[in-house]
Amino acid sequence: IQHLSFDFQKADQRFQLEPVEELTAEKIFERSWALELIDCCLLKLKQRYSEQNQGELFDSLCETLLGGEANYAAIAESHGTNPNAVKVAAHRMRQRLGDQIRSEIANTVDSADDIETELQHLMAAIQG
Repeated sequence: IQHLSFDFQKADQRFQLEPVEELTAEKIFERSWALELIDCCLLKLKQRYSEQNQGELFDSLCETLLGGEANYAAIAESHGTNPNAVKVAAHRMRQRLGDQIRSEIANTVDSADDIETELQHLMAAIQG
């Protein structure tokens, strides 16, 4: 018989350093699904902009799609336009992303009435 020594104090200290995951498996799955759906939509949107020879503009404004800040003046200068035009382009890009997300959700629900409910569910999953 092999005897094992338990150092409960050391074990307790170690477990206090472990990350705590408060999300259930279901919530983790839903968040993964939501992030995958958004990634898919971003990829399709990027492809659409690239087909219109605006791939560089998409890359410059992509961070604003997810709530990030952008230096519109610097982007405007690099694209040979003015900051207001870049702001309008960013606004339209956000609208197109929203439309793309709604379109993807529409493929997963039974009726158009369920799209907004599913969209709210998606947003809640991302926010945790």
